[in-house]
Amino acid sequence: MPTMSTEGKITKSALTRPVKLACTVCRNLRAKCDGEKPCSRCVERNCECTYVKSRRGGARYRSRPANTQNVVVLPCNSSEQSTTPDLDAEWELNISSMASPGSGLLHLDEPTSSFGSGCCALPIQPPDLPRTNAPLRSQPMPQVEPPSLDFGRLNEPLHTYNSDESLLDAYYRLIHIYLPILPPPPQASPGSDSTPPPTTDSPTSSAPSPGSESPLRLAIKAILMLVPHPSVSNPSRPSYVVLRRRAADQLVHQCLQMIEDESDMPEDLPLSTALAHTSTRSQRRSLHSDVPMELEAVLALCLLAIYEYAQRGNIRKMRDRAGQALVYAMDMSLHCMSRSETLHAEAKKRAWWMTYICSCQASIASCTPPTLLPDDPRFTTEMPRMGKSDVWKLFIESQQAILSATQFVIEMNHFVQDPEKSEMPVQKMQDLHTLIDNLIVAADQNPVDTAPTPIDPEATAARALHCMSVVKLNSARIKLHRYSAFSDLPVFTKRYCDLKPAPTAYSTAFVSDLVQWLTTSCASSSPPSPTLAPQTTNTQTLPFTRHSSTNLCLASALTIARAFESLPYPTPSPSLPSSSTPPRTLPSTACCAMQASYALLMACNAAWGMQSSGDGARGRELLRACEGGLYSLLGTLADYARAAEAVGGMRDQVREAIEGFAELFAGNV
Repeated sequence: MPTMSTEGKITKSALTRPVKLACTVCRNLRAKCDGEKPCSRCVERNCECTYVKSRRGGARYRSRPANTQNVVVLPCNSSEQSTTPDLDAEWELNISSMASPGSGLLHLDEPTSSFGSGCCALPIQPPDLPRTNAPLRSQPMPQVEPPSLDFGRLNEPLHTYNSDESLLDAYYRLIHIYLPILPPPPQASPGSDSTPPPTTDSPTSSAPSPGSESPLRLAIKAILMLVPHPSVSNPSRPSYVVLRRRAADQLVHQCLQMIEDESDMPEDLPLSTALAHTSTRSQRRSLHSDVPMELEAVLALCLLAIYEYAQRGNIRKMRDRAGQALVYAMDMSLHCMSRSETLHAEAKKRAWWMTYICSCQASIASCTPPTLLPDDPRFTTEMPRMGKSDVWKLFIESQQAILSATQFVIEMNHFVQDPEKSEMPVQKMQDLHTLIDNLIVAADQNPVDTAPTPIDPEATAARALHCMSVVKLNSARIKLHRYSAFSDLPVFTKRYCDLKPAPTAYSTAFVSDLVQWLTTSCASSSPPSPTLAPQTTNTQTLPFTRHSSTNLCLASALTIARAFESLPYPTPSPSLPSSSTPPRTLPSTACCAMQASYALLMACNAAWGMQSSGDGARGRELLRACEGGLYSLLGTLADYARAAEAVGGMRDQVREAIEGFAELFAGNV
């Protein structure tokens, strides 16, 4: 402790231990300073004590070998690189969590070992920061932003949009058909030109001003960026696929950052007043005249949820995006709108029910319990309308049906794993069967009357929603009956949705036992062979016979194939003539195609066994129907994979299964 002399001055022996920080007076005198403000020497001399940041170098640290096990990979700024890398050395996304449980989708999240020279590896320990008495919130924090792709160096055409009119035109042609998150197109004012401006597709086009962007604009652009440009002769070549992927990922990153920034508080806001701070509304212009700005974050998250599933194959992030959208929507009370509310009513209804659909879809894709109750009494918002059609009601009811069927699959899996601790959901199967059958009959009796036309996106969307409702309902019936029909025997080598993976690739012993069992099981209740028995469960107590369940699964699978064929294709841009049709986007029903493929593959095996056992006429007829449905579904998945890379894993597995079984059958003829 320092002591005072009789004159009230601090003695030299009482000075505290010197510190590295010195005031300007002590520094000029080359004297020791105690680092206080004011310091004791300045108090003694009665002079002003000031501190300035030293321009001298700090402490020298010995270089340490890099620890390859604790490394954070951050993208380097392209302007700081000494050499210009090629396209494959551009920015890579950071590692994100992988989907669990797996869905069989291709995962585009790369491991750290695959990052190229375009990234730098930094030690996980943070660098030393200067010590200051300023509040932590006021200190400038380093921002690590992913470098923008230099489109000026690329000679590949991409879809870019420099006006809201051209962006909305592309949305209604390519996205609105399959995910109608926006109300009908805004009506053009009398006397104005209703023709949208042409789409800008040159990669060197000027970027829009920063103030004109919004989360919804960026999310729509990310989805559209995945669509190949019609002027590219070979859009499936790896370099062009990677270019579209990275451009879309960059837009997604900007979208999420903007959503996060909008929910944050100003940096200069004192923390003592933070709890009393009222968030201010964004002053940006809304993309759609009938959609208020506060809805755009919810709609953007719905789009990004499907993006994470179909493009990146990351179901965990799909659930995160859908859950965040659900929280935002319920915070705005979109789920309990009053019937008397008329301002932007249609936009709010669609925002809520599409959020509801995406939340249910995340639970279906991950085969997990839903984050919401499908029939929650708090959900009182009326359903949207599309003309005179009730297709929205059918679409939402079909989503609820397939969600309930997925929960039935979860309960059956629990029963198979531990029959002593759980019961077989017999009554639930009977109730769901009645519900799904009634909805299928209602869908057949109430088709969409209006023929889809390119100039009416609402009519095209109504037709698409009806087709997807039929797909979902029949997929729900396959989920419900595949235990009774096929004992949930595995066919694919990887896990898809709630389908179990086969223990081995298509071995001759496995397929032979499968064909023999399928051939005899439709006419009897014979148990599977020992090769198949470990993956099966006792279906004797289920309320349906194997024969009736097999027929229901086969009929539903063929109906799904026909519904996908009837699903409308996007309308090409009139300003971009092309000989090919754009691919369908946002494949939220890809799992339904896998359910139908599973049922048809099992039926193909039974048909081949019928031919081998002497019932050739029936076997050939059944085999032709199954093969036609399989190749139709394969074409559907291949079309989806043109603009959704992760769905390519489903396409490859269906093709592998068809070729594998065909080769084994041919070898046994």
